[in-house]
Amino acid sequence: MRALHDRLELISIFVTHDREEALALADRIAVLNAGRIEQVGTPAELYDEPASAFVMGFLGQVNRLACTVQDGQARLTGESLPLPPASLAGRPPEGAAIALVRPHDLRIVGSAEPAALRATVRSVAVVGARLQVILERLGQTIEVEADRDRPDTPRLFPGAPVRLAIRRMRIFPRDAGAAVAATELGAIADSPAIPLDEGPRARFGS
Repeated sequence: MRALHDRLELISIFVTHDREEALALADRIAVLNAGRIEQVGTPAELYDEPASAFVMGFLGQVNRLACTVQDGQARLTGESLPLPPASLAGRPPEGAAIALVRPHDLRIVGSAEPAALRATVRSVAVVGARLQVILERLGQTIEVEADRDRPDTPRLFPGAPVRLAIRRMRIFPRDAGAAVAATELGAIADSPAIPLDEGPRARFGS
């Protein structure tokens, strides 16, 4: 569809509930939440620099970690050491906050490497070329994507303790609006696209 659109040199608007479809087809995307535009930008801008917790969760799977920000330093709940500044995207808000981090931005590290948090393995599954590792921390489930050929894969088994480093995360205020949005992100993001036989789709630009 994208190749046809480019060949015909059309200016069009494409309405979809499918995030992967939107990211693949559009030059610019407007993300709507309850009838209000949350953010407009290129697919890369929205994915890498989301303006809200809703946008970040809508465009991909996220882990949600409670944290506190004081004097520009962020600490995850239950951890004594502050998060490395290099892992923070943008300027975090002061006070109680929520840290959103994608599964591929979490890395299981050895004892000699600095870690941001500790967790326990619940399950490990092979998903194509990657491992899906489900962890538990303070009663919360955390998902991590890892390489299948990592040398310590045999040590990833249910009940094994692991240490995690964070490549990149974004921190948002933990107010009522963000909390409500966060609980609904998974269901919204996994909503199926509207079938074509259920009504016409407007397609005027992308």
